[in-house]
Amino acid sequence: MLPLYLIKAGIVFIGAVTLVAVGPWFVRWLRRQRAPIVTEPSGWFQWGPHLLMILHTAAVLLLLVDIDPLPFLHAYQHLANNQVPALAGPVGVVFFLIGNVVRVWGLYAQGNVMEKDVRIRENQPLITSGPYAVSRHPIYTGNLMAELGLGLAFAYWPLIVFTLLLSLPAWHYRTMREETILVEHFGEDYRAYQTKVGRFLPW
Repeated sequence: MLPLYLIKAGIVFIGAVTLVAVGPWFVRWLRRQRAPIVTEPSGWFQWGPHLLMILHTAAVLLLLVDIDPLPFLHAYQHLANNQVPALAGPVGVVFFLIGNVVRVWGLYAQGNVMEKDVRIRENQPLITSGPYAVSRHPIYTGNLMAELGLGLAFAYWPLIVFTLLLSLPAWHYRTMREETILVEHFGEDYRAYQTKVGRFLPW
């Protein structure tokens, strides 16, 4: 058993370091010169995954202050003795750490051409190096790993179910729509890339 306060301290520390790492990049990203948009589809797949991330983050913030987001499920009973089941907490924190490293790496690899929404701009390059050499969507992979890690860290099964049954399908569908657009824009270059690199994982 691991004290819950150590789990919380680890999560807060990793979150703070991530914000420090992303802060300067985010300022440069906001100030970047934007090329004209070539393709910009619309639909729930654009905002749906981000909405789920907001809901997940809200639940985690409540857990950090010892409030069970879904008390009627009695899923957070170990809160009473301030303990997390053996292995669940440490493994979750490690997943959260790796997920944050992967998504920050992905952001830095894209640099100023990163887009929050699915869109193609003029002269947009196809990035296949760095984390994109092992995953076609490393930022999404990092998001999912971090979400899953937080559910494990608190041993809170509703968050784990949330990630597997809601977040994963939402990000998967977004990648399908995104890759349709990328194939239309980059043609055979992207099709060749798809055959070499996995969608979320290297295989």
